[in-house]
Parts: sequence; C-alpha cells; structure tokens
Amino acid sequence: MSSLRLLPIALLAACVGGGGSDDSGATDDSGADDSATPAACASLDQAACEARSDCASILGAPEDEVCAGDYSNWRTIWAGCMDGELGCGDAETCGKNPETGETLMFSNTCLPDGWDGCEYCP
Repeated sequence: MSSLRLLPIALLAACVGGGGSDDSGATDDSGADDSATPAACASLDQAACEARSDCASILGAPEDEVCAGDYSNWRTIWAGCMDGELGCGDAETCGKNPETGETLMFSNTCLPDGWDGCEYCP
C-alpha cells in the first residue's frame, strides 16, 4: 500500500525531469542555434501555409451569400493560416477582419489571427 502512495511522486518526477542540463540544441562554430522553431502558421501566406503539413488554411465564404442561403462559395476565400493541430468547434462562425472590415462565414469556430467574432444574418 505504501508504494501506491509514492506513485504520484514518481510520476511527477518523471514529468519534471532530472534537472540536468539539456544539450539537445546543437550549435555550429558560428554560435547559431540550430534548434530554432519554424515560423508560426498564423504569419504565413497561402502558398507557404498549404506547403506545410503542420499548418491548415482557414477558408471562409461571403457572409451575405451564406445568409441568403447561397453556399456555392462555401470555404473558397482564403482568410489565414493556423496550426494544423488546433481543434475547432463544429459551428458556423462569422468573423470580421478589423483592418479591412471584411466579414466572412467560417464552417467552424476557428478564426484567423486578429479577427473578431461578429453577428450574422440579422
């Protein structure tokens, strides 16, 4: 029974690690760190986003068309890029670009970085 009491402590120690130094980020003679992370998906243009397997395009449709029942342009307008592992809710969502005022309907709850949610089909 006493070994069961130590299990949470052992699991915590395994998650935290041994406290040793990490030499996994190799550097060359120039001193540059080779372990730099790639650009965030949100900052990519459409071609770069679609070329990366870890990113996903955010596609929308004109709000006025969707509100009129016209889904012919559903998910045809590229609005941004996001992390491909990001989970989105299953609900149509209106998004507004605060810089341009453009509003688009999205097939899920993921909006492009910096966009605001908006009411639709008044």
